[in-house]
Amino acid sequence: MEEWQLTSLILCAFGLLKELRPSEPFVTDYIINFKNVTSETVIHEIFPISTYTILGTLVVVFLITDFLRYRPIIIFQGFSYVVTWILLIWGQSLLSLQFVQIFYGIAVSADVGYYTYIYAKVRRENYKKVTSYTYTAALIGKFLSGTISQILISLNLMDYHELNYISLCSLSFAMIISISLPKVEKSIYFYRDQVQGMDEMTNGEIQSYLENPKVEVSPKSSSSSSTFLQRLRITYPILWSDFKKAYSNSYVVKWSIWWAIATAGNLQAQNYIQALWKVVAECSEDSGSTRYNGGVNAIQCLLSAILSFTVGHIHIRWNLWGEGFLCFISLLQGLVLFWMSQANFLVFAYIAYVIFRVLYQLVITIAK
Repeated sequence: MEEWQLTSLILCAFGLLKELRPSEPFVTDYIINFKNVTSETVIHEIFPISTYTILGTLVVVFLITDFLRYRPIIIFQGFSYVVTWILLIWGQSLLSLQFVQIFYGIAVSADVGYYTYIYAKVRRENYKKVTSYTYTAALIGKFLSGTISQILISLNLMDYHELNYISLCSLSFAMIISISLPKVEKSIYFYRDQVQGMDEMTNGEIQSYLENPKVEVSPKSSSSSSTFLQRLRITYPILWSDFKKAYSNSYVVKWSIWWAIATAGNLQAQNYIQALWKVVAECSEDSGSTRYNGGVNAIQCLLSAILSFTVGHIHIRWNLWGEGFLCFISLLQGLVLFWMSQANFLVFAYIAYVIFRVLYQLVITIAK
């Protein structure tokens, strides 16, 4: 087994275990039934905290991830998930439940470390494969999570509270595995290859070098090591140069805008879907029937995993068909969301959610 394959295997094991959280498909019912919190409090005072945390930390985490060279962020993600479930299990106050959402939001933001670490450890020709592997591992973890939770709940082998202990154990093992990941020597910005003496160049000289690497530069002197401030000064023009190159490409801009909006919509749907299912069930004849939240998550994850893995091994000219595909999928997702919001029966809401999530995972894998 080659080194990049072993690294991919360790990372995928982490990805699978961090998503193996059987209590999550029923977390809304758990909070309401076991923490004596009303649905209105959950929707308006607890769940929004994670959304704002993700918004406030995502860009910062991205830059810190590059500076710390990925691995510490992955370990910290595992730690954040462990803290999240410790607070969820033993916390009783509204404040503790809000802190659950803060740590959960930080952990979600730290996903950037999981999905970018591998690119620093493999050759470019393997990017498509490792992308499909990491995404598939995470989706399989979610599939097992939904399957286990549904079986245990349907057979009355565990209640919502006891499922949290399985989640905590899985996340603890994930954190331990993350420690075994190999260190990364280089990163995209702060620890990239640079010409000798680059830390002594002026911003203009750095910019000239970035625009034309063959241009001759005359640094004042060379330096074998760089301080944090020197690296920061070198990184700024590189970031700005990459930003201009990326967003001067209309194709990249279109996909980026779609990605941002689609991810925001997906996070909101994930956050509040259980509350919607609860309302639909209470307003229909399904109120006393068994909930299949876990089974629904398992089905959509299995379908998403199959499609994501397949996409990594097919070749389609997305530069030709991409825009039309995005337009069609986005319209379809909007219609599915509307159908889900108007559903009078729980089974229809379940089906709509599966379609919405599968479409999102398919296109987000293509975008990456």
